[in-house]
Amino acid sequence: MSESIPVGSFQGMKSLNKSAILNVVRQYGPISRAKIAKLTKLTPPTVTNLVGELIESKLVIESTLGESTGGRKPILLRINSSAFYVVGVYAGAKRLKAVTANLDGNVLAQAEMRYEANQTSDQFLLALETAVENVMQNTHKLKESFLGIGVGMHGLVDPEQGLSLLLPILI
Repeated sequence: MSESIPVGSFQGMKSLNKSAILNVVRQYGPISRAKIAKLTKLTPPTVTNLVGELIESKLVIESTLGESTGGRKPILLRINSSAFYVVGVYAGAKRLKAVTANLDGNVLAQAEMRYEANQTSDQFLLALETAVENVMQNTHKLKESFLGIGVGMHGLVDPEQGLSLLLPILI
């Protein structure tokens, strides 16, 4: 009797493989599909299919031709760094700093907000929202161009639920 594998696990594996390919392109790009296959230990057809999806989603683009090692020249791939953006936020004891960056990590806009110690959570969230909106507007890109927001701050977090247990900057 054979066991069936849930479809969701194939999607999970596909997502992990895409992430691995994207990370290799980010680290080593411009890079050929063959080199990606070697570094990720994925089969060439798998790499070709997943790279096609990454190109379709505009995360990766074909750039230049590489050097031939005895066949046709490979088409090199690189991150499409100007298609999408991210927001990073640092929340310190007395200030909040937000930046937008392209996918190469180049900072395009930044904003800083100072606040009083022992602020309420509502005051903090308003400062956070204001800073994020400010840098997104100053980047002059559509909101759909932003992939995500990362926030770093001191405190204790419940890793199971992803909830903050103690935030020293709030009363």
